[in-house]
Amino acid sequence: MGGLQTEHPLDLQVMVPFIESASHGTLPSGATTTLAPIPASWWVENWNTEFDALANRPPVGSAQGFRGITPNDRVMDAFGSINYPDPFLPTDAGLNAMKGRIMRGNRPVGFERVERLASAAAQQDTLEAVDRLLPPIRAAIAVFEYMSLPHVAERINMVRDQVRLQLSYVERDAPPPDDGAPRFVAWWDVFVPDYFEYISTVSRTWAHDSLARAAAPFIIARENDEHREMYETVINAVEALRALIDGMRMPGHNPGLIPELEPPAGGSS
Repeated sequence: MGGLQTEHPLDLQVMVPFIESASHGTLPSGATTTLAPIPASWWVENWNTEFDALANRPPVGSAQGFRGITPNDRVMDAFGSINYPDPFLPTDAGLNAMKGRIMRGNRPVGFERVERLASAAAQQDTLEAVDRLLPPIRAAIAVFEYMSLPHVAERINMVRDQVRLQLSYVERDAPPPDDGAPRFVAWWDVFVPDYFEYISTVSRTWAHDSLARAAAPFIIARENDEHREMYETVINAVEALRALIDGMRMPGHNPGLIPELEPPAGGSS
């Protein structure tokens, strides 16, 4: 697919929908929660503001880590950085790019591209054309297979727990929302499972629809009594990929990777 890149196992861009969800009070799936929103004004006024107490917290990740002085510095470093390289993994560049689209909740490949490749494959009716049709769909499935590998799932959970830890510091050391009730950790705890299920569902739905579009020109040709040499090849390949769709799920949580995880605000500091 491409050369190797050093990648964040849990993408930095996850913080965009997290802040949106916490600000609006609605999770990525559209579900609501009993948690009160954290007003947008809090993020504007405090997210990039320096707080000396944060600088006195332990470095992010290890003794060699960065002592961020703003909430943004603390949390974003938890995803992996020069000072905290533990989460990083060498990853194929093409797979990493597709993973980025998936993590944004986007279709891994546009339907228009799938339909264009399917039409060309049916018209040309050659193995070469068919070989261009299904790899983009297979690549999206491969992203989830990759994220389910034990060592990758462990890094994803490592980041998930490290972000939670840094948010627990923010709860203690930055001003609380207007109602005085810190709830950054609580929002992270409800956001991540919902977000993971949301992007998994979007991807599975996309895969079903894409495979239907890939097979459609061949099925239509068969219904019109038009012979296609590649019909069986395409239909069998589509069915083989369809059997893999249920595995397009983000890895589950394996808590405890950050053993010094502190309790939410209100506990000892």
